[in-house]
Formats: sequence, C-alpha cells, structure tokens
Amino acid sequence: MKPLSSPLHLTLLALLLSINLWAVEDCTNWLKGENISKQPPKKLIIQLYDLMREEDEHFLCLIDYYRNNHLTTPEYKQLFYNFMGQYYNNTGKFDSARAYILLAIGQDSLLTDNAEALPADLATLGNTELFQRNYHEALEYYQKALDAVDWNGRPFVIANTFATMGVCYVELEMPGNALAHFSTALEYSIRDTTLHSTGRRLMIRHNIGVVHNIRGQHQRALEVLEPLVDSMEHIDYPYLERLLHSSIGYAYLETGELELAEQHLKTLLGDEMNFDINQEELYYYLLELYAQQNAAHEMKPILDAVSAHYQELGIPPLFEHFYWSGRYHELSKQDDQAEALYREGLSYIPEDSFPANRARFYEALAALYQSTGQWENAYQYQTQHVNALLEQQEHDQNRAAEDIAVAYEVKEYRTRAEEAIARENLSLVRADLAERKALYFTWAVAFSILTILLLGFNYWQYRQRSKSKQEAIRERNKRLAQEQQQTRQQLEYQKTAVLDKSLWAARLKPKVSEAITRYHKRPDYLERKIHQIFMEEDILPQFEKEFQLFYPDFSRSLIRDIPNLTDKQLRYAMLIALGLSNKEIAEILSVSVKAVEMARYRLRSALEIEQEDSLEALLRNHLLYLEPLASEEA
Repeated sequence: MKPLSSPLHLTLLALLLSINLWAVEDCTNWLKGENISKQPPKKLIIQLYDLMREEDEHFLCLIDYYRNNHLTTPEYKQLFYNFMGQYYNNTGKFDSARAYILLAIGQDSLLTDNAEALPADLATLGNTELFQRNYHEALEYYQKALDAVDWNGRPFVIANTFATMGVCYVELEMPGNALAHFSTALEYSIRDTTLHSTGRRLMIRHNIGVVHNIRGQHQRALEVLEPLVDSMEHIDYPYLERLLHSSIGYAYLETGELELAEQHLKTLLGDEMNFDINQEELYYYLLELYAQQNAAHEMKPILDAVSAHYQELGIPPLFEHFYWSGRYHELSKQDDQAEALYREGLSYIPEDSFPANRARFYEALAALYQSTGQWENAYQYQTQHVNALLEQQEHDQNRAAEDIAVAYEVKEYRTRAEEAIARENLSLVRADLAERKALYFTWAVAFSILTILLLGFNYWQYRQRSKSKQEAIRERNKRLAQEQQQTRQQLEYQKTAVLDKSLWAARLKPKVSEAITRYHKRPDYLERKIHQIFMEEDILPQFEKEFQLFYPDFSRSLIRDIPNLTDKQLRYAMLIALGLSNKEIAEILSVSVKAVEMARYRLRSALEIEQEDSLEALLRNHLLYLEPLASEEA
C-alpha cells in the first residue's frame, strides 16, 4: 500500500509556526535579556533560523529588530530577504516569499565576494515552487542553483540543493532518481562541519528511509530510520522528530506490526490535536492504523479535528480526508454517508494526480456496493479500479523510464563536481610544486651560504695556522738570533776573560816571585802565602755578575726546577753549564775534585737524572733557555 500523500511534501528544513503577536514590552524585555543589541547581524540571522527550527515564537521579535536596525549593506539585506522568503514559504504565503527572494537575488549582483548567495536564493525559489507542488518548475530552479554553485565551496549549499531535488523526485514518483539525489546530498553533508550539520544529515538519512518505504522496502527503511531515533536525543529538532516517528510508524503499519506503528505514530502527538507543520500527516497514518484495527471510535476525534481545522482556514479539506471519513462511516455501518463521501472525494482529486489515488476510491466504492448487493455499480467501479491500476502501472513504467533518463543528471553533476575537485587538486598540486620549488631554492641558497661560510671558516683556520706557524718561525729565528748573540757575547767575554787573566797573572807575578824569593826555604808557609794572594784577588763575584748579565734566565729557570737551590749549588751549576771539567772547577773554586764530584751528584739527585752527560746537557738547555721553545713547538 502506498501512502496517500508523500511524507516528504513538507520535509525541508524550514518550519511552519503559528503567528502570535507579541506585545511591544514583551519583545523589548526579551531583546534586552538576550543582549541582542550587541550581537553582529550574521549571528542574528543564525539565531533566527535556530528560533524557527526550535519553534520559538520569539523569533518574530527578532525579525522586527533586524528589519529596523540592520538592513544597511547588500550582504545583510540578502541574508534577511532569503530568510524571509523561507519563512513565508513555510507559512504558505508564496507570493510574499517569491517577492522577498527576488529582492535577495537583486542584492546578489552587489556581492562580489559571496559566490554562495545566488545559488542559495535560486534554491529558495525552488522551495517556493516545491511547496506549491510545482515540482518541475522547482527542479528548474534547483538546476540553475547547481549551475551557479561553487563545487569547491561550502558543502551544505550543495547538500541542501540535492536533498530538495530528491524531494521533488519523490513527489514525481521517481524513487530511483530521488535516492540518487539523496545519496549525493548525504555525501556532501558528511563533509559539512557548519552549525546544525547533524540535523541536516539526519533529515537526509530520513528521506532515504522514506524512499525505501515508497519502494515497499519497509524492513530496509526501518534499518535506516530506527538508528536515527537515538541520534535525536542530542539535538533539538521537533519537526524532524515528528517526521521520523511518522515514517517509522508508517513502515510498521505496512508490515502489519500495528502495535509498534501506533507506538511511534502517537509518540509526539500529545493529548490535544493540533496541526503544527507535519501533524496532519501523522493523523492520516493513525486513521489508516485504526481502520485496519476496525477501531471506528478512535477515528472520529481525529476526523472531527481535521474538519474543524479546515473550516477555520475556510478551505475544503484534501481528498485524503474524504477517503478516511468514508472509511469511518463504512466501519460504522453508515453506507450511505460513506458512499457520498467517497464520491465527493473523487471530485477533489486533481486531474494531474496519480491514478493510484483514484484507484483507492474506486476500490472502496466497489467493495461498498458489493457488500450491499449492488452488483452493477460494484462491477462498474471495479472496472474503473482495474483501469486506474493499469493506468498507474503505465504511469510507473513511464516514470521508471524517466527515472533512468534523469539519472544522468546526477551523473552530470557528479562529473562537474569531480572536474571541479580535479581542478582544485591540480591547483593544489601546482601550488605545492611551487612551494616545493621555493623550498628547494631556499635550501639550495641556505646550503650555498653554509658552504661559503664553511669554506670561509676553513680558510680563516688555515690563515690562523699559517700565522701561528709564522709566529713560531719568527720566535725560533728570534731565539736563534738571541743564541747567536749570546754565543758572540760569550766569545767576547771569554776573550776579555783571557785578557783579564793575563793581566791578573801579570799583576800576581811580582807578588808570587817575591813570596818565592822570601819563603822558598819554607814550602808550607810559601803555599799558604800563595793561596792568600789568590784569595785576595777573588774574581768569583765578578764572574757571577758577568754570567747573570749574559744568561739572565739561567738562574730563574734552574730555581723553577730546584726551588731549594743554594748559592753554592748555583755556582757549581754555572761552571758545569759552561762545559768546564771537574778539575777546572776545583781549581777555580779552590776545592778538591771530590768536592766537585759530590756537588755534581747532588745536582743530579735534585734534578732526578742519572747519567753524567745528561746533567751537562740539561744545564746547557737552561743556559740557552730552550725549554719554552720546545714546549711551544709541541
């Protein structure tokens, strides 16, 4: 059994709200409490959609506030006009909705930096036609919206457009193409990260479940729809919640699980009858449920409420109402009233309506006449019923062919989207390549600079080493020059010493000769006398003074190695460093050779050396002060 009216004819995100006029002071207090005056215009537009979606009547106050304070720029005007178009679509004032959307489109040409404004406004015009059940005209607007859309822009614009196109195809009984559009909408909505994206995805998944219901795949529809009930706990979306339970209830109704169907259909109705947005659809499902249960007493309150609603509106009810009123009277054994209602309902079916709608009335009339024994009338309506079913079958076949043909639209749009994505990817690759080139160039420049710095540093080190070697060479040459100078001074000193010794000998010669002449007969006394003469002419102090003059670093260098060096040991060291033998040193110092050998031993012990020639070499180095030079070379 197909539903009398598709559950998607009002499944857009917009809501129908009862209009209550608020007193000025109430609005003023609410605006002040919400701190509206400090909110930016774009945020106020989002709040308008939130209040409408949550069915909060305060949004009327916000509409007046925005209209009076923020219609200052093309962008703010476009946002407000688009919202008002959707609002009037929901309230059934389609002329006003169309006027506002055209105003919004007039602002789109002034918005050079907002490519999504025109597609959104075209889609809203499509919604206007959709609410009036002008499905082909609606599809034309949606296709224009997709032609103007930025495929690399925000996904929710594309998702909403494909979703509403799916609604049109459901109403046109083209479920295959509807499912393709809903699937595409779901694909884009998954990429959507904007506010309320969760609600949009749930709505699209619900619509996919409805398509399965229309195809008679009720178990598959339940597999899609029932998990969504748990997701509704995390969002505040009364419209979608009612719609979801309505679709689940219908699926259970068609599978014969009447208790579960009743549980879902009555979940959000409450005790009082009302007609907020999709409530009427729930009532018709409940009427079908009670008709299957033969519960005529449950049907009457619902039918009375629907009749009162249409009387209040001043318009005749839909043909579905006459069908269920006839079913109620038929179950109540009021065949005449049932017949009259069936016949009246047939007159309210639009000419372009689906044959299946007339077939239901023909079937009911045929069954009614058959039960009362009016066989001729029963045969007549049974024949019309069969013809209507055949006409519906032909209609379904034509729709299936159109469904297949129109399916190419989705393929074409997917191709456009893929091409747009490919172009974007190509631009990203090019940008990445340019970035890589820039990075490689930067690295190459950095490497070149680093190489130059390293080469410069190596050259600087080479220059420093060269300077150090040159300094060492200059220092060595300087010391060699000093050594040569010292050698020359030593030779000069030795020459002077020889002369001094000659003079000294010449000066002593008379004294010695006189002593020998006077004391030659007394040898012991003579020896002491000669020694006394020599002691009177002591030249050691003069020798030490001259030695320090020629070799100023000798004493300091030797004392550094032997801190406790005595003056006597220093004198021995001076004579040994000059290369004199033990005998020569003994004669100069007027001591025995044994005393000189003991002095040598003590110097070796102090310097911790063993071999005799090593002492002379070490002292010679101290004499020439070669140790600093040796350490410098090391």
